[in-house]
Amino acid sequence: MLLAMRALTKNGFFERLPLMRPFVFASLWVIFEWCSTLTWAGVPWGRLVLGQIELLPMVQSASLLGSYFVTWLLVAVNGLLACAILYRPKAMLCGIVAGSLLISNLLFGLILQTASYEKEENKITAAVIQGNIDSREKWGPDSYRTPAEVYSRLTREAAKE
Repeated sequence: MLLAMRALTKNGFFERLPLMRPFVFASLWVIFEWCSTLTWAGVPWGRLVLGQIELLPMVQSASLLGSYFVTWLLVAVNGLLACAILYRPKAMLCGIVAGSLLISNLLFGLILQTASYEKEENKITAAVIQGNIDSREKWGPDSYRTPAEVYSRLTREAAKE
């Protein structure tokens, strides 16, 4: 990723359009993050978007454009803020673009959350059941009985609630 940015910088690509750096870097970041999930060493929990799950309006745009868009947005906004610090003459423009991207995404998320809000009468209750059965019991001579008994008991308990 850094090598690609370095090659573009040496090529003179950013001389004419220095404010393209955050967008190009964000795009390269997303490509790198996506490529890292393709191999056996890829870890799906190491993605940038996962840090935003506490701020639900921020991730609502993923319903339309995917989670990589949220990652791209985060990197681009932070890159624009860095450009505002590094390029003083363009600080105002960078700040306005960064703020516009972030606020428009958050407003979209709030609108989407508000529109999909359901009344209490339309909600359902669901239960998740995990048997926590020891591996020796799963592969023992009575391997079908123990899991069936455990899951039946847990299902009856969940149904009572």
